[in-house]
Amino acid sequence: MNRRSRLIILCALVVGVSVTGYNVWSLSCGRCTLHTLLTLGLPGYVLLSLNLIMAVILLLMRRARVIRERKLQCGCGLRLYPFWHYCPACGSRAPGVEYSSKKL
Repeated sequence: MNRRSRLIILCALVVGVSVTGYNVWSLSCGRCTLHTLLTLGLPGYVLLSLNLIMAVILLLMRRARVIRERKLQCGCGLRLYPFWHYCPACGSRAPGVEYSSKKL
């Protein structure tokens, strides 16, 4: 597990412990009942829907980046720069480069 995964798991645990601690505190102070402890209020639904929307946006951005990087890659696996017309490793034409048969 890399450092980023550990940080994400740690942040999720901190949020979970904080929410659980607040819910236990509000239950013991009489601010909520056991039934309302497990239900979401309006702010909870707003935060949940915003998180879902942001997750979808993040996935779409990551997918667009992967597609953009694949366009700059030759069939042999070498990364091509945008101004390269041929792959230096295998000599094949760069993907997406169109040539006309006319001479200038």
